[in-house]
Amino acid sequence: NTFGLGFSAGTPPGKFGGFGELGFAFVYKFNAIQQVSGGNCGTQTAWQNSLDYSGAGVRLGGGANIPLARFLQITPVLSYTLSQFSHFSAKTGCETGVSATDNRYNLFTVIPASQGTVDTDINKPTTHGVLFLGVGVDVWYGL
Repeated sequence: NTFGLGFSAGTPPGKFGGFGELGFAFVYKFNAIQQVSGGNCGTQTAWQNSLDYSGAGVRLGGGANIPLARFLQITPVLSYTLSQFSHFSAKTGCETGVSATDNRYNLFTVIPASQGTVDTDINKPTTHGVLFLGVGVDVWYGL
């Protein structure tokens, strides 16, 4: 999930050419969800674990406009996001299944024993990058 402000420039829709983008992500969030079934958590045999990292980032990207028809184009795109997570949270549906010695059913072992959640700021955040490569299809109406 991302919320921010971006700027882009490029050739007009329907014309062969390219585009570039520069974006600033004020809220940049990664999350993972793990569905556990067939486990042993007291009386539960199924539950969900979740993990969230959030922070800010900057994105640089570009792509090509390849017209196929007056109202249709294919858009290959490549972007790179550089960010730094400053907050972390995790939650498990199996609070009793989390212990210092037995984490078989909670792969997010960052949650202390006998707790269902952890929510904290990251004291020494590290920088990471994400490379995105994709192809889109653009369709216009009213051209």
